[in-house]
Amino acid sequence: MPKKETTNKVKKTISAKSALSTEENLKATSKKRSTKKETPLKETSVKKKKSESLKTLQKPKLTKTPKKKPITKKKTEKSDTKFSSSKKVTLSEAEKLARKAAEFALSKKATDVVLLDVRKISGITDFFLLCTADSDRQVKAIAEEIEKGLKDEGDYPSYVEAKELTWVVMDYFNVIIHIFVKEKRHFYALEKLWGDAPIYHIQEESKKI
Repeated sequence: MPKKETTNKVKKTISAKSALSTEENLKATSKKRSTKKETPLKETSVKKKKSESLKTLQKPKLTKTPKKKPITKKKTEKSDTKFSSSKKVTLSEAEKLARKAAEFALSKKATDVVLLDVRKISGITDFFLLCTADSDRQVKAIAEEIEKGLKDEGDYPSYVEAKELTWVVMDYFNVIIHIFVKEKRHFYALEKLWGDAPIYHIQEESKKI
């Protein structure tokens, strides 16, 4: 073979090899570039995940607090008494005895039954109980009913004085009872004599309003 052909063949092989090497170099460089570009993306994605996780940690958890039930004040029951706010009136033992004697007198049809409170103006007694009868027999009946009724309650008079059965006086220490017929009641007028004392008119339960 001539020398020119051989040289040409050698040149072709060298050029082919160089082309292959250049192609390989280009591919390698392209791969390197692609890997370089991909890596920051991965880093950025990791950074995003970290930032999101931090945000989730920073955000406070919203927990629903249970609503408090409003405190309702219990309604106080109204008392049956009409004057619950007012002070209760407590009767003394003397006044209780006087009112019991008045009830016994009324049971025997005594009239104009009056209770005089002389506690602040007299040192003799606390109360005077006055009542009126239509006759001397009724005076006696009233006196006997009062004495019997109070004895059953455990109260006894210190003395009983009868003046012709028109005026009977019964002394129970803190209570003095006077039983008059009408004429004697007007004549002695004990209400006027003790005019400064508070007066309580006592009626039968059926006649009370």
